[in-house]
Amino acid sequence: VTAAAGTAVGNTVTPTGASCGTCTTTTPVAKPGVALSKTAKAPRSPAQVNDLIEYTLTMNVTDAKTLELITLTDTLGTGLELVTSSIVAPRFTCNAANPLVCTLPAGTAIGTHTVTYKARVTTAATGSVTNSVTGVPCATGACTTTTPVIKPSVSVSKSTTASGSVEIGDTLNYTLRVLVADATTLTDVVLTDVLGAGLELVANSVTGAGFDITSTSTGGFTATLPAGAPARAAAYTVTYQAKVTAAAGTAVGNTVTPTGA
Repeated sequence: VTAAAGTAVGNTVTPTGASCGTCTTTTPVAKPGVALSKTAKAPRSPAQVNDLIEYTLTMNVTDAKTLELITLTDTLGTGLELVTSSIVAPRFTCNAANPLVCTLPAGTAIGTHTVTYKARVTTAATGSVTNSVTGVPCATGACTTTTPVIKPSVSVSKSTTASGSVEIGDTLNYTLRVLVADATTLTDVVLTDVLGAGLELVANSVTGAGFDITSTSTGGFTATLPAGAPARAAAYTVTYQAKVTAAAGTAVGNTVTPTGA
């Protein structure tokens, strides 16, 4: 039986010098059916940068063993990086690159045959990441996945408890607030706080859980919230005190300059 067979094959003998009883045979032929689908499983929704999304390609072979080599080409969209060590494909032969190319040999038996792998969400992701596989016909949408991705929103504010006028020698309390929303921070948030004329930082007064405090002097300091700070409802805070000195004019100013926010 060759690949040219339809749903049945026929065979006829024509005799001469004899009569024919049954001289034609018809034999039904089962040809393979193949159906491909793809799924994505993220550790949370929406996914975040550095999350690993697990992808599964499912090839169902029905009715008969495959007649020819089947090649699947899986293309990871912008914002996805293939984790080559995660590829598991018992019946397929795959490369280790994007696009991921996997072949299923001719003669593969009836059954379900899968390829699974993981891809890391990168900083290049914008809004969502997509992933598509081609090679055999798919049901509408069954071979493309789209996974929403959210990035962090980071804002900084500053306040003081001083109200009304202050005098030389007064000590003022200041608070820096870093609000991280939506997702874990991707880069360091660096706060450079510079005290204006007439203010002097009180020694050892700078505190901030989770911050690295450096470059401390009477004129200011640097506070760094490392990358990887989780989003949360409460702000990350740095508090400190500054004394009003005789160099103050009619007002004292204090400025924080953030990077990464």
